[in-house]
Amino acid sequence: MHRMLGLTALCSNLVAPPGDQALSVARNPRMYPAHFGKRVDELFHAKASEDKVPRLFVRCRGRFVTMPDVVFKHGKFWADCTTEGQWAAHEEKYSEEFGEGIKLIYEQP
Repeated sequence: MHRMLGLTALCSNLVAPPGDQALSVARNPRMYPAHFGKRVDELFHAKASEDKVPRLFVRCRGRFVTMPDVVFKHGKFWADCTTEGQWAAHEEKYSEEFGEGIKLIYEQP
């Protein structure tokens, strides 16, 4: 799991949005957090799918599926990559069904 926790530091280096996202942000700067979060999510899932760690998971969330990013096989634990400000909403949304949450917090530059 330690390799995936290091992903939050890696995500901090995602500064400039690519292509269409850059145009969207130029038109509406308030879109930056949404686009940044999408890139963090894509990076997180790419790293999780190439790592050996996913054997610990029941499943990694696919796109457009309402569940935590990962749910662990043993015990009722889940993890989600999000911002500190969104963590409480994630706990409220997932804890009843999936158990105790593990924060994978990133900060937007």
